[in-house]
Amino acid sequence: MGMPREAAHVMNDWATALQETGQAREALTYYQRALSTYRRFSDFEQVVVVLSNMAGAYHLLGDTENAMQVLEEARELAVKLGLMRAEAGVLSNLGIIWRTRGETQRAIKAHRKAIELTHRAGDSLVELEALNSLSGQLYEVGEIDEALQLNAEVLSRSESSGLIRLHTLALINQGLILSETGQFREGEVNMLSGLQLAESHELRPLQITAHRDLGAFYQTIGLLAEARSHYEAALILAREIGARRHELKRLVTSVMKPTNATISLLH
Repeated sequence: MGMPREAAHVMNDWATALQETGQAREALTYYQRALSTYRRFSDFEQVVVVLSNMAGAYHLLGDTENAMQVLEEARELAVKLGLMRAEAGVLSNLGIIWRTRGETQRAIKAHRKAIELTHRAGDSLVELEALNSLSGQLYEVGEIDEALQLNAEVLSRSESSGLIRLHTLALINQGLILSETGQFREGEVNMLSGLQLAESHELRPLQITAHRDLGAFYQTIGLLAEARSHYEAALILAREIGARRHELKRLVTSVMKPTNATISLLH
């Protein structure tokens, strides 16, 4: 006799909380248990949701292959059953993976489709997630005005809705975009605010993101000591949670010759 469906809801929520604090391996264990229960009850919409969540955990660990595998399974099931809201969530996560792999235009297309589906399904949370990711991708391809417009919407709506993780991401993105327009002080303030929020809520993956982006910011304006400090902080956190570190290693060594203490982090 397996666990009841209500327990699977708890397992999925707990796994999500673990993932947000950087405990991706532990999260996968609970996702798997929830997934088995939802399959047993033929609750296919929740199957899609959990598969999509699992992809985020795999992605955090740098396991793109498994992330793509569960997302493709989730998308096929969502399309087959006409689950627009679930399909939108899957597309949003696919966009994140494609962005990581450098397939920016494919990622942008996925997020625009996700936004369209969320409008039709009435899911404001998934819509905001997609808007946040799309803003970041538009920034990367130089569409600064639209990126700022979308991110301002995410900032406002996430704050009013109490969506801490999403608001933190939007602050970091706002800092990057403002810096690109030459508003360095405003950009720095936003990124530091995002870092502070991530630290106060123990959102370690977002702490890594903030430190990494602050490192890039300070490196760009020639403050190499500050850049190195943030890159090293990101590397320490990545090591603690078992996240991918190859990019961070490159960033640390690009700033200046590592110290003995830093070298120990690179292995």
